[in-house]
Amino acid sequence: MENAKDILTQTERDAFQAEIENLYLNRIWKEFRIKDIFEQIKTNNVITNGSGDLPATTAISTNNQLGKYISPKGATILQNVFSATANGNGKAFFQPKPFTILQDSYAFKFKYKINNKKQFYLFFLGSLNKVFQKYSWDNKSTWNRISGELIALPVDNQNQINFDFIEKFTFLIMKIILNEIINYYNKKVEIF
Repeated sequence: MENAKDILTQTERDAFQAEIENLYLNRIWKEFRIKDIFEQIKTNNVITNGSGDLPATTAISTNNQLGKYISPKGATILQNVFSATANGNGKAFFQPKPFTILQDSYAFKFKYKINNKKQFYLFFLGSLNKVFQKYSWDNKSTWNRISGELIALPVDNQNQINFDFIEKFTFLIMKIILNEIINYYNKKVEIF
């Protein structure tokens, strides 16, 4: 069952862990206002749309925020953007597949063009959710409130967001997690 090229040895895992720590600790971080990096996306009101096959976000914080499937008629169909709850527990999500906004939620995207690599979205999602976790039903995570918040991001020598670091850092973490999953699976298979 074991595929040698997919499994990290303990030495390799330790080396990856050391590289992650080195990358993280020896990096310059800068705070950015969310509204300086992202912009809210205006969407059509589809609250009266009947059932259909288009995933739609609501205020839920599970199932990647997809609370209902509606008819796509008149809907603003989005993909590869962030969505967030506007009511309930504050939380942001990355939406890699087509969806629309139904109610009690909103979508936002990068203000400038970035490479559509999943690593970038995952990294930013972690940073965003550090902010969103401060919000609740009594203190709603509306765009007007969230957009003024600060998030810390790694910067390069020109004081710009360091996308090279983000890509490498996220890749290393994903590799370690994948290794843990493979090791877990292999141990389960050995039992049988």
